[in-house]
Amino acid sequence: MPVRVEKMAAFDEWVQNIFERYLRQEPEIWIEPPATVKTEFMTQLFEKPSYLVESFSEQHIALGLQYLLFNANSNYVFVLVDGSVPIANRVRLVNSFFTLFKELFSKICSEYCGGAQESKKRPADYVCFMMWDAGTLQIYPERPEQREVDRAFLSVLGRILDLPSIPCQKSALHGLNHAYDDYPDEVSTAIDEYLKSGHCLSDDLQDYALRARIGGVL
Repeated sequence: MPVRVEKMAAFDEWVQNIFERYLRQEPEIWIEPPATVKTEFMTQLFEKPSYLVESFSEQHIALGLQYLLFNANSNYVFVLVDGSVPIANRVRLVNSFFTLFKELFSKICSEYCGGAQESKKRPADYVCFMMWDAGTLQIYPERPEQREVDRAFLSVLGRILDLPSIPCQKSALHGLNHAYDDYPDEVSTAIDEYLKSGHCLSDDLQDYALRARIGGVL
């Protein structure tokens, strides 16, 4: 049996561990990074996500992102509401989601990207669409200290709607739908601007947008 050594990972080692963890029968034991380091590493990765395409299969990219972005798989997304992480660092992490969509999801997802009930054509379809449902959308308007992060989320979701990508637009609409209960005016305005912009890429997306603008997507 191989010796399992606990150690703190540098960024490159951390990426390898996250995106190859499903290949190992006897994974090394890594010391859990503090919240500030988790935030820094995720931001660094999402700001230059082409690194993933160059290094891993679509299947392992999907599994690694699901580990990072789904709160049932890890506690990484909770850094977005962790008061020990400076607010500027958390806002930068939220802003990095735009690049994740623009430079990664737009290239490795299919037009059939959707929820669990929809057939998935490519491995990343599910995580792209469901990340907001699965814990990534950390908004708490009742907390004054969190409102800057909330505004960053709403801004990023609106910017993703401008990307010429069906899976990206549909995911952003899904995220805005889930923000509706807390920010109804901002969500309706963002989707109205999207519908007026001419960026909507299909009739199906338009129908989805009309439901999302009133929080009507299940």
